[in-house]
Amino acid sequence: YQRRVRGSNPARMTESSQNQSTPQKKLADSSIVLPFFIWYSKPTHTISCVEISTDKSVVATGSLEGHICLWSLKLSAKQLLPKVLSFPNEHYPITAITITQYNWKDCVISVSSVGTLSIWDLRDGQCKAFKKNFFLSKINDIAVVRHGKHLMAAGQTDMVEIVELETLQIIERIDLGTPWIERMIPTKIHNNLPVVVFLGYEGSV
Repeated sequence: YQRRVRGSNPARMTESSQNQSTPQKKLADSSIVLPFFIWYSKPTHTISCVEISTDKSVVATGSLEGHICLWSLKLSAKQLLPKVLSFPNEHYPITAITITQYNWKDCVISVSSVGTLSIWDLRDGQCKAFKKNFFLSKINDIAVVRHGKHLMAAGQTDMVEIVELETLQIIERIDLGTPWIERMIPTKIHNNLPVVVFLGYEGSV
């Protein structure tokens, strides 16, 4: 069980009673350093959001402590085992999470309570992109739309923000006229027309 951390300390691996230093490991074109540890117990934190992969093999959860945990799901054996624990150094609660593709690879997208957008590799939990204070308001939910090209984000504001995943830029803001969006549900209606259902805090749809 691996925990992946964003920080500036040298990478270390803990194996039973041995502690061995290993060289620092940096992502390409990034200053992110990834120390990693072997853990022998399940993570203890308060889950704030959850998402399951389309093939139902991985569950991703966010927590109030700021963790992103990837779980290996085996439905036939009725097992849910922790696999990777990742978190940015902010330690703010994770308010929204989803699983999609980024640069043609499976990934987890998370948003913290202070609006920080992070993208994590679904296989090993490495951070692929990081946008601090990307959203100005608290985001309650995110959803991938338009054939995986855009990310829709909504929360404690009357605006829905559309993010282009290729550039990680906000390209559109839509005023829904409601003060607070709690959840979004992408779906299809007649003739396979794609739509998004918005659920307001006060029960509005």
